[in-house]
Amino acid sequence: MIEAILGIDISKKDLSLALLSKGTCKKNKLPNTQEGFEELTQWLYKQGVNKIKACMEATGSYGEKLADYLYAEGHGVHIINPACIKAFAKSKLSRH
Repeated sequence: MIEAILGIDISKKDLSLALLSKGTCKKNKLPNTQEGFEELTQWLYKQGVNKIKACMEATGSYGEKLADYLYAEGHGVHIINPACIKAFAKSKLSRH
């Protein structure tokens, strides 16, 4: 089992996932429910991953339960201000 990075885009209904592990990126989409969180754990296990660093945007209440779930499972959870993400993306696309 290895540690990996999980990028999560959260909406009211869904979790769009991008798992960076072993030099590859695997994608999945799961419901933003307790059952979806448990499916996420099973999906990670099938990928050979037992520890993740999860990164998600601060989306108000939509991501709170997932963040709590992942933290309780012993994973690293990073909640990023969307303004920081936008500024980073803008800086990478600039000519400077």
